[in-house]
Amino acid sequence: MRGFSKSTIFLRQDLVVKLVNDQYGGFTQLAADWEKKADDSPDFPRPKQRSSIYRWMSQGVPVKGPENRYKLLALCGLLDVDPLAVLDYEKLGYFSSFTKVRQLIYSTQLVMDSIGPLFELYKPNEHWPSSRLAKMYFGHDWHDSTFSNANEWKEDHYGLLRATFSSNHLERPKAVHIAYRRTRYPDTMWRYYGTVISVGMELRLYSESGAYRIMPAVHDREIRFRTYFGARPVEFKVVSLHEFKLEREWPFDDKDTIGFEW
Repeated sequence: MRGFSKSTIFLRQDLVVKLVNDQYGGFTQLAADWEKKADDSPDFPRPKQRSSIYRWMSQGVPVKGPENRYKLLALCGLLDVDPLAVLDYEKLGYFSSFTKVRQLIYSTQLVMDSIGPLFELYKPNEHWPSSRLAKMYFGHDWHDSTFSNANEWKEDHYGLLRATFSSNHLERPKAVHIAYRRTRYPDTMWRYYGTVISVGMELRLYSESGAYRIMPAVHDREIRFRTYFGARPVEFKVVSLHEFKLEREWPFDDKDTIGFEW
């Protein structure tokens, strides 16, 4: 798989370097603050030297081996940014080799290697996503909004979801993730099916099935997208590492708005 590594995760160099410079003034202060965080929290991964962290921008963040497994989450936690908002999807193989990546995930070959920490953070579960990892590396639990399609599922329509963020998050990449679970069944597992990220004034949708959509943002504090409300009764859950308010509009079948297609 061209550009794919089982031992490193590649992040968007332009985005991460800007976050480091904006928040810390450079990699020297980031390394110093990381060391202090690790001193205060023994379970937090130990930092590398400034030069090593800087090399990660071009060579990828090491995630193989117990000592490196959570360095990606530690770095993103220190930058207060969702890992999926700064992931380099092209190098991951999302565009060129999605089927192969998905096969490796389900065969567990990658769960203990490259994407292991990401899979652990977002994987389908009765309690989704991982509160333990969010609290450990980001210092707080996920912000979330849960709702059902009890009044809409019998009709063949999409709904619009609008997540509006507080003003102090405008300058950094943001992400919302969505999952569903069945109602009227004993099965209570949340099934993650996609992420929408905001970078600048652009929205990008990544589906668990491999679909990719892009559109200009309508408002600078907002992530909006469509999802299907029909077919069967379910609960939806939208989460983000940053505080947001969720609004819904139904029916909403405008194909010019990015969405998870049924």
